[in-house]
Amino acid sequence: MAFVDRIEPMPIHGAVDDDAWGTEAVVPRDTANGIEDSRIPTETHEETLWSYWGGDVIREEDTYHMFVARWPQRHGHHPGWQSDSRVVRATATDPTGPFTVEESILSSEEPTSETGEYGHNPEIVEVDGTYGLFLGHSPVDLLTAPSVTGPWDRHTIELRGGNSDGGFNPAATERGDGSIVLINRNSPYEVYLADTLIGPYEKVNEDIFPKNAMRVEDPALWRTENQYHLLANEWSERHGFYMRSPDGIEWTLEDPSVAFHPDVTRYTDGTETRWYKLERPKVLIEDGVATHLYLAAIDVPKDEDRPGTNHNSKTLALPLLGPTAVTIQSTDDTLEFGSDASVVVRVSDDDVDVDSLRFGSPTAVNYGRGAAPLEAVDEDDEVLVTFRLSETELTSENFVGKIVGETDTGRLVFGFDRLPNEDSK
Repeated sequence: MAFVDRIEPMPIHGAVDDDAWGTEAVVPRDTANGIEDSRIPTETHEETLWSYWGGDVIREEDTYHMFVARWPQRHGHHPGWQSDSRVVRATATDPTGPFTVEESILSSEEPTSETGEYGHNPEIVEVDGTYGLFLGHSPVDLLTAPSVTGPWDRHTIELRGGNSDGGFNPAATERGDGSIVLINRNSPYEVYLADTLIGPYEKVNEDIFPKNAMRVEDPALWRTENQYHLLANEWSERHGFYMRSPDGIEWTLEDPSVAFHPDVTRYTDGTETRWYKLERPKVLIEDGVATHLYLAAIDVPKDEDRPGTNHNSKTLALPLLGPTAVTIQSTDDTLEFGSDASVVVRVSDDDVDVDSLRFGSPTAVNYGRGAAPLEAVDEDDEVLVTFRLSETELTSENFVGKIVGETDTGRLVFGFDRLPNEDSK
């Protein structure tokens, strides 16, 4: 199992039809998914036709707010994103859209880098009732507000002990102790900690990505109950990869690592599309779980998205399969890895096919290995499953155990729980 296996078909909000820009690989499609300007660029329009890129979503009450970069399509992808990008807030009542633009965050006028209102690669977080909007490649590093609708105060972020090469391409999340961890696309990638959103940020780690990663950018960072998660875009290879961490500082590449690629977009009616490139991953967190993945999408190489052509870009919204609640039942402070002792795992899904379950180190179960069930006991809406530790392939280097299987109807089931060992805390 890989992260990419969590991506589910997109629900249809409008219609899957041919009335859309793009190559044959992305038509037909539902233009009401995510956010896009569905007008054909080759036609004459009195009003500005927009290119959208990226997009980070947060929910406030019953409304989903997307912060997304856009620029006039008449400038093309190059140099449009570099000179004329602005960040806007768009809203929807469903996390997959359609999103409607409500306001421009920095200016109501078309911004340029010369006016200082340029903004790109937005990242929205909420910490103790304060909303923080990080901006990449912008004169403004961070905006904060008491509401997702503003008013916004401007801040410049101080990164202490870091390297300014590569610009400001950040992802941030709150840690369990209330501090803020920020990962920035510097050269190399660096990890920072701060007591508050506005910093200052102190460097605590660097060069966290795989040594063989070619061109890495666009980190997406979030925390769940038992670990931290990171997606990143390896743009030269046109795919993304997935990493996990016990503390947000030290990171492990998942194996297999693939998180997304051009072939992951399909609709609930079976229609498939293949975008030339997917970038800028962001995830929606609801009730502590990643529920949706947002990706910038373009139908051709960026240099071919020129004014007056039938090409453009948008932001896609893809549902994610959520994890099943898993609890390792242990009265001991440590698990005797490699021993013949047994461990009981509580699985909060009474529809699970017990025989399909495998428990153990994430790498082992991702490849179909790990421990098979010894016995299972139904308890209300849960199942208590016993496994032999010697078959799990767990070691002291693991900080979580993972379970993978399927339901009686064939739906994928997976879940993590933190190991009780002191080394994993």
